[in-house]
Amino acid sequence: MKHLLYAAAAAVAVAASSCSGNADAVMGRVDVASAISSPSELKVSDIGKTIRYVPLATGDSFLVANRWKLRVVGDRAVVCNTGSSAAGAGSSVLAFDLADGRFLNHIGHAGQDPEAYRRPEFVTDSKGHTLFFRGVGDSLVRYDVDGRFLGTAPTSFPAAGQLPAAVVDTMRVYALTGFMEVPVPYLSAVFVGPSGVVADSLPIVRRAAADDPVDLGSIGGITVMKTPGLMRNSQQGLSGLKMDARPASYRSDDAPLWYTPEGDIHAMLAFSDTIFSVGCGREPRPVMVMDFGDRAYTAADNGRRDIGDDDLIVSDMIESSDKLFLGVRKGWRTDDDERNFIGYYDKVSGTTRMTRAADGFVDDLTGFMPFYPVVAAPDGSLIGILTQEDILKWIEEHPDATVPQQLQAVVDSEEEPNPVLIILK
Repeated sequence: MKHLLYAAAAAVAVAASSCSGNADAVMGRVDVASAISSPSELKVSDIGKTIRYVPLATGDSFLVANRWKLRVVGDRAVVCNTGSSAAGAGSSVLAFDLADGRFLNHIGHAGQDPEAYRRPEFVTDSKGHTLFFRGVGDSLVRYDVDGRFLGTAPTSFPAAGQLPAAVVDTMRVYALTGFMEVPVPYLSAVFVGPSGVVADSLPIVRRAAADDPVDLGSIGGITVMKTPGLMRNSQQGLSGLKMDARPASYRSDDAPLWYTPEGDIHAMLAFSDTIFSVGCGREPRPVMVMDFGDRAYTAADNGRRDIGDDDLIVSDMIESSDKLFLGVRKGWRTDDDERNFIGYYDKVSGTTRMTRAADGFVDDLTGFMPFYPVVAAPDGSLIGILTQEDILKWIEEHPDATVPQQLQAVVDSEEEPNPVLIILK
């Protein structure tokens, strides 16, 4: 399997005529180092005009688990329960109405039958109409957001052993990366046609020769390290593996390819500094580059040295049509407020602004809790997440705060309700 992955990642375009892409990418410089050296107060009004609080409905058959991921598909908030749920939580994938938080329907089920998915994780097509899950074997099972089974897709790219990171028309796009087996990470985008044939393979970050390949059979001890994102209830995070005395190998917990609101595909390998626009049949083009000054921990460092206390690393990245939101740490993991930052790069003005993560975006629209974006919706809105615990803690620390009417039932609930979405537009 490993050799198949490497061969696919090194393949040359064979069917460029079947591919298309956006040719209008523009380079931008994200001055992270300077913005962190001079943090400033960030306000909600800097990034939006209105705030809505939308509590997700709570019911025995649609409880949100202790670990979950939020996705926005059209006018739905889709929750993937990736952790254990309370008794009776029902389906692993739940759809709620973004307008009012009503529970709408379950989507599919886990299992081994032809309509089941292995895990409650999916990718949508670029238009957001169809949800693709990894099914039995190497198949892909398809559902719409209403929970209707749409059949199976032709065999997925078997060498990848994973979901595609994107689906554009009938073209599936896989992100191939190294982690344990290859100390030097790489990133390739592999475009696979509807018949399962590789149409193009684009090296984005080229893999260097391994200094000392890892013999997985001889590992005496593995230390697993996790660090969460810096946005409140972040949907992102980083992982690290330290094997015996080797420097740790770090990776992002999220796919290195994603859709832009304009329908392009952007790609970035964790711990690199450049975001690329990728498309089948053309070379990857840099669209944004991050300037970490002399404190960068680079992709070339990964697996060769540990992250130092002054190294700057990106733990959150959310792209909207006009901004790139970031969570940036000094060092691997620290609770020191002076070392954790969030902020954004404005694509229009070319400016970068950061603030201390503990401060968030001050809510000068409603006067309530700071805002932290965790999802960019296709309609341009930004979504944050609150739990009952978050709200009660804030009220305890700010007893004079006025609770928005939409949140009062959440505050008063004797049982822990489902989370609340904060929709900023």
